[in-house]
Amino acid sequence: LYSDKDVVATDFLGTPFLCTRTTDDGDEVDILKSIYKLNHAEHTGVFLGNVQAGTQLCMGLMSRNEVEESVGIAIDGVLDEIWEVESKSDYRYSTIICTSCAARYNLIVADKQVEARAYQEKLPSHINLFGYYSYGEMCPAEGKVYGRMHNETHNETFAILAL
Repeated sequence: LYSDKDVVATDFLGTPFLCTRTTDDGDEVDILKSIYKLNHAEHTGVFLGNVQAGTQLCMGLMSRNEVEESVGIAIDGVLDEIWEVESKSDYRYSTIICTSCAARYNLIVADKQVEARAYQEKLPSHINLFGYYSYGEMCPAEGKVYGRMHNETHNETFAILAL
């Protein structure tokens, strides 16, 4: 990373790092983390959230269009699951809660309706949706070794909870 500054959170908002974290039980989960600070003298960096020493990192790149597209894909997936459950049982969902990263918001600030456009025409009338921006999104990540779900704090993500 090239920067003369030490605090680089805003410089790299659109470049999350994919990190593979090893859990206590030996499983591995992929999470996204944001770089916050660089120590040029020691050639080290500080992330928002825990990134274990020796973690292999893969730098990503996000754009406004990818934010909109990813929200659409996520909402479509959740709605497919909702329709499947409701078609096979008496359970009726009523609420969807969305948490989006503040870094994503900074990428779309010129068009604040980007995320809303991705779902506004798709929601059934019996489901309410609300969302907010956060500096760390909690959601499960599937383990690559055992396939178990692990609750993780991510950055630069979009998390959905359907109730």
